[in-house]
Amino acid sequence: SSLAKVASGGSRASREMRELEEARRALDEEADDVSDALRLRKLAAAGADALGARRYADAAAAVRDYREVRPSERAVEMAGRHTVTGYERTRDVLQRTVLERYEEAVSRGDVAGLSELTPLLGMLELADRGM
Repeated sequence: SSLAKVASGGSRASREMRELEEARRALDEEADDVSDALRLRKLAAAGADALGARRYADAAAAVRDYREVRPSERAVEMAGRHTVTGYERTRDVLQRTVLERYEEAVSRGDVAGLSELTPLLGMLELADRGM
């Protein structure tokens, strides 16, 4: 009977440990989601600010880094729809702008402009459009 008490106490302790592990895992996931949501917001804002200041390399880096975040659906919801639409707007305008500037540099034979813009093509998933 004391053996039964020890066994039931052990299984209760084991169950409590599993519950604590599950709670810790859920908290870790939530912390990761909050971290990803904040990172998405910061990168979307940084990209928009850099684009507005015509710092195309900085804007392209922010777009690339945003794309490399692998957020859960919950993290995207936490970041907010405005974050996603802001990022998409920045990405689209930046892609158009960089591509136009690149094509102008090609037509003018502007080596300095090409050396500045060529690395941005890869960051913006436009490498196939480059020469």
